[in-house]
Amino acid sequence: MYKKILVAVDDTELGESVFQTALDLALHYQAQMMLIHVLSPTSESYPDPIFTTPLASGFMWGCMRK
Repeated sequence: MYKKILVAVDDTELGESVFQTALDLALHYQAQMMLIHVLSPTSESYPDPIFTTPLASGFMWGCMRK
């Protein structure tokens, strides 16, 4: 049924639950699972803006089209 599953996770308990549910689905359907780690701008681990470039979003789009 599913060939690819795209999962957005963060460092919350809900994010961990979402990851586990997606992993169970991916294993059940033998699907490819892709993760996106979401950070809040208020998070201590939020990256320096110099690393958020259009190249990164273009790379992700290219991966999703395959």
